[in-house]
Amino acid sequence: MEVLRFSTIIPVGVGHRVMEDVQFHGYTFPKGTLILPNIYAVHFDSKIWGDPEIFRPERFLSQDGLTLKKNDNLIPFGTGKRTCLGFNLALDQIFLLMTCVLQRFDISGESRKPKPTRVPKYGQATLGSQPYSVVMKDTF
Repeated sequence: MEVLRFSTIIPVGVGHRVMEDVQFHGYTFPKGTLILPNIYAVHFDSKIWGDPEIFRPERFLSQDGLTLKKNDNLIPFGTGKRTCLGFNLALDQIFLLMTCVLQRFDISGESRKPKPTRVPKYGQATLGSQPYSVVMKDTF
Protein backbone atom coordinates (compact mmCIF):
# COMPACT_ATOMS: atom_id res chain seq x y z
CA MET A 1 0.00 0.00 0.00
CA GLU A 2 2.82 2.42 0.86
CA VAL A 3 4.60 1.64 -2.41
CA LEU A 4 1.40 2.46 -4.31
CA ARG A 5 1.01 5.72 -2.38
CA PHE A 6 4.65 6.72 -2.54
CA SER A 7 5.22 5.93 -6.22
CA THR A 8 1.92 7.31 -7.63
CA ILE A 9 2.70 6.16 -11.16
CA ILE A 10 -0.35 7.91 -12.63
CA PRO A 11 -0.50 11.36 -10.99
CA VAL A 12 -3.76 12.50 -12.61
CA GLY A 13 -6.65 10.08 -12.91
CA VAL A 14 -9.03 9.58 -15.79
CA GLY A 15 -11.14 12.63 -16.59
CA HIS A 16 -14.92 12.62 -16.33
CA ARG A 17 -17.55 15.15 -17.37
CA VAL A 18 -20.26 16.49 -15.08
CA MET A 19 -23.62 15.19 -16.33
CA GLU A 20 -25.70 18.02 -14.82
CA ASP A 21 -25.06 21.24 -12.88
CA VAL A 22 -23.65 20.30 -9.47
CA GLN A 23 -23.01 22.21 -6.23
CA PHE A 24 -20.15 20.76 -4.16
CA HIS A 25 -18.62 22.37 -1.05
CA GLY A 26 -19.72 25.82 -2.19
CA TYR A 27 -18.47 25.41 -5.78
CA THR A 28 -20.67 25.18 -8.85
CA PHE A 29 -19.71 22.78 -11.63
CA PRO A 30 -21.79 23.41 -14.76
CA LYS A 31 -22.93 20.49 -16.89
CA GLY A 32 -20.10 19.37 -19.19
CA THR A 33 -17.25 20.48 -16.89
CA LEU A 34 -14.21 18.17 -17.12
CA ILE A 35 -13.10 16.82 -13.73
CA LEU A 36 -9.54 15.49 -13.38
CA PRO A 37 -8.68 13.84 -10.04
CA ASN A 38 -5.23 14.86 -8.77
CA ILE A 39 -4.14 11.54 -7.26
CA TYR A 40 -0.60 12.79 -6.60
CA ALA A 41 -1.90 15.69 -4.50
CA VAL A 42 -3.97 13.31 -2.35
CA HIS A 43 -1.09 10.87 -1.89
CA PHE A 44 1.29 13.65 -0.80
CA ASP A 45 -1.06 15.80 1.28
CA SER A 46 0.51 16.44 4.70
CA LYS A 47 -2.97 17.00 6.23
CA ILE A 48 -3.79 13.39 5.40
CA TRP A 49 -0.47 11.58 5.86
CA GLY A 50 1.46 13.84 8.26
CA ASP A 51 4.84 13.18 6.68
CA PRO A 52 4.05 12.15 3.09
CA GLU A 53 7.67 12.49 1.88
CA ILE A 54 8.76 9.72 4.28
CA PHE A 55 8.34 6.09 3.15
CA ARG A 56 6.59 4.37 6.10
CA PRO A 57 4.88 1.05 5.28
CA GLU A 58 3.58 0.86 8.86
CA ARG A 59 1.01 3.54 7.94
CA PHE A 60 -1.12 0.70 6.64
CA LEU A 61 -0.62 -1.72 9.52
CA SER A 62 -2.57 -2.10 12.73
CA GLN A 63 -0.91 -1.24 16.04
CA ASP A 64 0.24 -4.85 16.52
CA GLY A 65 1.57 -4.97 12.94
CA LEU A 66 -0.50 -8.02 11.99
CA THR A 67 -3.47 -6.53 10.15
CA LEU A 68 -3.66 -4.37 7.06
CA LYS A 69 -5.53 -1.08 7.65
CA LYS A 70 -7.66 0.31 4.84
CA ASN A 71 -7.22 4.01 4.13
CA ASP A 72 -9.75 5.66 1.80
CA ASN A 73 -7.15 8.29 0.88
CA LEU A 74 -5.07 5.69 -0.98
CA ILE A 75 -6.49 5.96 -4.50
CA PRO A 76 -3.89 4.71 -7.03
CA PHE A 77 -6.65 3.10 -9.11
CA GLY A 78 -9.22 5.88 -8.76
CA THR A 79 -12.14 5.98 -6.39
CA GLY A 80 -15.88 5.53 -6.16
CA LYS A 81 -17.95 4.02 -8.97
CA ARG A 82 -15.13 4.62 -11.45
CA THR A 83 -12.41 2.61 -9.68
CA CYS A 84 -10.29 0.60 -12.12
CA LEU A 85 -11.84 -2.82 -12.73
CA GLY A 86 -8.38 -4.44 -12.49
CA PHE A 87 -7.71 -3.08 -8.98
CA ASN A 88 -7.92 -6.42 -7.13
CA LEU A 89 -6.03 -8.29 -9.86
CA ALA A 90 -3.26 -5.68 -9.80
CA LEU A 91 -2.95 -5.89 -5.99
CA ASP A 92 -2.74 -9.69 -6.16
CA GLN A 93 -0.10 -9.55 -8.90
CA ILE A 94 2.01 -6.99 -7.02
CA PHE A 95 1.80 -9.10 -3.86
CA LEU A 96 2.79 -12.32 -5.65
CA LEU A 97 5.66 -10.71 -7.56
CA MET A 98 7.12 -8.93 -4.53
CA THR A 99 6.72 -12.01 -2.32
CA CYS A 100 8.56 -14.20 -4.82
CA VAL A 101 11.37 -11.67 -5.33
CA LEU A 102 11.85 -10.96 -1.62
CA GLN A 103 11.82 -14.67 -0.71
CA ARG A 104 14.35 -15.63 -3.36
CA PHE A 105 16.82 -12.73 -3.47
CA ASP A 106 18.95 -10.61 -1.18
CA ILE A 107 18.67 -7.11 -2.63
CA SER A 108 21.17 -4.31 -2.04
CA GLY A 109 22.27 -1.11 -3.70
CA GLU A 110 25.30 -1.02 -5.94
CA SER A 111 27.82 1.20 -4.17
CA ARG A 112 29.29 2.91 -7.25
CA LYS A 113 25.95 3.61 -8.93
CA PRO A 114 23.26 6.26 -8.28
CA LYS A 115 20.82 5.51 -5.48
CA PRO A 116 17.05 5.66 -6.10
CA THR A 117 15.67 9.18 -5.77
CA ARG A 118 12.23 10.74 -5.33
CA VAL A 119 12.80 12.94 -8.39
CA PRO A 120 10.45 11.42 -10.98
CA LYS A 121 11.13 10.66 -14.61
CA TYR A 122 8.22 12.16 -16.52
CA GLY A 123 6.37 10.20 -19.21
CA GLN A 124 3.38 11.19 -21.33
CA ALA A 125 0.88 10.62 -18.50
CA THR A 126 2.95 8.71 -15.98
CA LEU A 127 5.72 9.17 -13.44
CA GLY A 128 8.59 6.68 -13.34
CA SER A 129 11.86 6.40 -11.50
CA GLN A 130 15.22 7.73 -12.57
CA PRO A 131 17.68 4.98 -13.55
CA TYR A 132 19.38 3.22 -10.64
CA SER A 133 21.10 -0.11 -10.06
CA VAL A 134 20.59 -2.88 -7.54
CA VAL A 135 22.37 -6.14 -6.83
CA MET A 136 20.14 -9.21 -6.52
CA LYS A 137 21.81 -12.31 -5.10
CA ASP A 138 19.96 -15.60 -5.40
CA THR A 139 19.46 -17.15 -1.95
CA PHE A 140 18.81 -20.69 -3.24
